[in-house]
Amino acid sequence: MTTTAIAQVLDTILDRTVVGGYSNVGYRARSHGFDDSELARMDGKVVLVTGATSGLGLAAAEGFARLGASVRLIARNGTRGERTSAEIRTRTGHDDVHFGVCDLADMTAVANFATRFVAENERLDVLVNNAGALVAKRTLSVDGIELTFATNVVGPFLLTNQLMALIRHSAPARIINVSSGGMYTQRIDVEDLQTEQGAYDGAAVYAATKRAEVILTELWAQRLHGTGDRKSVV
Repeated sequence: MTTTAIAQVLDTILDRTVVGGYSNVGYRARSHGFDDSELARMDGKVVLVTGATSGLGLAAAEGFARLGASVRLIARNGTRGERTSAEIRTRTGHDDVHFGVCDLADMTAVANFATRFVAENERLDVLVNNAGALVAKRTLSVDGIELTFATNVVGPFLLTNQLMALIRHSAPARIINVSSGGMYTQRIDVEDLQTEQGAYDGAAVYAATKRAEVILTELWAQRLHGTGDRKSVV
């Protein structure tokens, strides 16, 4: 068995155990040999990251800034968005980092943000759909959609479609959906996408929406095949 084949088998085993693949164990197993210096510069590229004020979104936004990209952040809170943008500019020495306010669970806000973004930007090379919600009690968004489903699936779906023409114009571009190992623990119930039936388990709903994101990723990959765009999953 080749080294590549062994790595693929190990990767599959880690993923299927969920905890092993998406904890420090998985990170340590996969991080050997990676060097930031291998990453290509992104000067002149425009990147949009949702949920960028903390966690993976913040790390990604800072990484793109260090590579020279023009970084745009989406934040629900303007104060946090401004603070995060300033912190990234300070830490990276890269001034082209800005933010916009948008709640991914509010479809009107998403549509309005997309309209402004297209008007203010000539290209979009990378879209990172990272923002997510996990709530303990079933809650409805302003549009009457179950909140986790609205934030993790419907909002990113609308945003991506609204920005698709700009992404195509910038091809070869990338759309990255940030999923979770929790998706392996849940199936999609197409008859109850908003969890209206039975008991509500916030973690289970979150995991199901992450599986839904991966399904959307596969469908978009089919739709965009041959256009120069790519659909990626993290």
